[in-house]
Amino acid sequence: MRWLSALFNQMRDYMNGKRDEFILALIVFLGLCVYAQSFAADFILDDYPAILDNPFIKHLNFVQLWQYDPSRFLTNVTFSINYFIGGFHVFGWHLVNFVLHGLSSGLVYKITLRIFQAPRLSHHIPRQTQINLAFVTALIFLLHPIQTQAVIYIVQRAMLLSTFFYLTAFYFYIQARLTQNFKFYFYAVMAGYLAMLSKPLAMTLPLVVVVYELCFWGMDKAIDRKRRLVYFLLSLMIWITPVVLLGIPKLTVLAAQGYQAAPPVSQWMTRLSLIPEYLRLVFFPIGQNLDYDYPVITQSWQTALRLTAITIFLIGTVVRALWRREKIIAFGIVWFFVTLSLVIIFPLQDFIFEHWLYLSAYGFALCFTMTIYRLIPSEKFIFIIFCSLLGAYSFGTYQRVLIWSDPIRLMQDTVVKSPRKARVYNNLGWEFLKRGKREAAKIEFQKALTLDADYFIAKNNLAFLFYEENNLPGAQRLLESLVMEYPFYADAQINLGYVYQRLGKSSEAFVYFQKALQNNPHSSAAYIALGNIYQEHADLVNAKAVFQRAAWLKPENAMIYYNLGNLYLKEGNFYEALLHYDRAVRIQPHLAQAHINAGGIYFYLGDYKSALDYFQKAVHYNPNLPQGYFNLANTLYALGNVEQSKEAVKKAAVLYEQQGQTAIAERIQAKLKVFEPY
Repeated sequence: MRWLSALFNQMRDYMNGKRDEFILALIVFLGLCVYAQSFAADFILDDYPAILDNPFIKHLNFVQLWQYDPSRFLTNVTFSINYFIGGFHVFGWHLVNFVLHGLSSGLVYKITLRIFQAPRLSHHIPRQTQINLAFVTALIFLLHPIQTQAVIYIVQRAMLLSTFFYLTAFYFYIQARLTQNFKFYFYAVMAGYLAMLSKPLAMTLPLVVVVYELCFWGMDKAIDRKRRLVYFLLSLMIWITPVVLLGIPKLTVLAAQGYQAAPPVSQWMTRLSLIPEYLRLVFFPIGQNLDYDYPVITQSWQTALRLTAITIFLIGTVVRALWRREKIIAFGIVWFFVTLSLVIIFPLQDFIFEHWLYLSAYGFALCFTMTIYRLIPSEKFIFIIFCSLLGAYSFGTYQRVLIWSDPIRLMQDTVVKSPRKARVYNNLGWEFLKRGKREAAKIEFQKALTLDADYFIAKNNLAFLFYEENNLPGAQRLLESLVMEYPFYADAQINLGYVYQRLGKSSEAFVYFQKALQNNPHSSAAYIALGNIYQEHADLVNAKAVFQRAAWLKPENAMIYYNLGNLYLKEGNFYEALLHYDRAVRIQPHLAQAHINAGGIYFYLGDYKSALDYFQKAVHYNPNLPQGYFNLANTLYALGNVEQSKEAVKKAAVLYEQQGQTAIAERIQAKLKVFEPY
């Protein structure tokens, strides 16, 4: 057995030499074990305006991406790259999110190891124990159920990307302090600004650096010139993020949106009152919810706010007591609250979301790991506690992933946990509607309006459902009240325009489509609607102009290119018509009419082989389309395939008769008897 012992020794030596690579690989493997089911989760909620309906990510134009939103520039760049590589196939989008989560978990491991090397730590920790504690901290960050919303909710890549650069910046800063190598300061500043260009949470990075300095290095009486420059550049984040990247107009809009929920003082008190809830979620992640529902705090003496005051006082007391003797635990606590402070102070539309805890989770993981290590003297018990905890976290995360993997199940779970919130019923109704479950969707929209009669999104969705059911009076009544109450709501104006168009009132429809474009210049739906009206009135010039704009806004919409192909065909511009038909069928191969029109052009030009290919595709994708078989018969006859042509024309005659077009069927049957060219 000597050879086996030698093999184990070689493996151990190899693993010691490749320790970090092995740990990162293990982090990725364990992460995949719990998150694998999430890679098929569909786009939901804010994914639509930020990704699916966002025209700026569909052209990989960095100037336009910067002008669209500089505060999330890098996030939108990654969205754009995702779109160009794989379109809207969700696997690639989830893969990027997962990779960022894995990399951030790896950085947690590296940062924790470097923190152990700080000069002012009062307790010496053996090297192997440092590695073990850092690894456990990384696994808690990786596997904690509270991280699921940030990882699976695709639009929250902004949080993942900003956290990755945030941790990278902090890691390089620690490296610079430990090695006194200025290049690491430079890397830290660059990574900090990259975090800032992903999401504004990087504003807290300078504060975290100050806390790290005070906790692990002490107050320097003399700071060298290089470090002063670094502190200055990092401190710029505090005001550059809101003023330069967001801008005063956007800050005003955000503030107005945030204050819709409650007056400023009530909103701030409500956010403060949720601090105990944030702590509960990281310690006991039970009853997780996509959309929490908490009452607004209106009086300073309410119980929830008093509980927050007691909690803050106790935590402050604990941090003060730990500051000298247990610096790492104190640092973890301060990290948690500093990184969470923005969502408590800054005005936002909602009071609480789980993904806001993503970066703060490192503070919890570090504090919890070190607390267990200090309190439990037995290594065996420590091992059992950590294994049990990580097992429970993995199970909880896996269960939450299963819920996220089915949007309807996710929304139903949210309805159960927030039964008094109108928005959750509307969201569930929308998921039902996406899957063709109209009656179920109608019930949920009506429930939302029962809870909040003024909830305009549910009212618009219900009106759209009435329109789809051809209940035009019901749709008209709801939409007319909506556009009167909310004159800047473009979606309702578009839907009302469609109602008027179906009622034969094209001029009124045209007015509402134009109003919608004034309120939302990036609405592809409004341009498509205008293009249809121009097309009906044979205004080919304006129809082409608006359809081309719609194609820029929504290049994945095959019908836009189909309509453009029809317009060019009417003009006799066969080359452009074929280009647009081809683009339409590349996006939507089963669009049989586009195949027929393209085949018709090739037949007219005498290219019968190309025409045959398109007509064959048309009848393949839609075998119930008589025109496809009729054109196929003509093409086969032109190529000399008489018997096949007879079979195709017989099929066309049968289909015309089945669809009630008996006159056409009789003419075909008459010609079939003598079998003349068709």
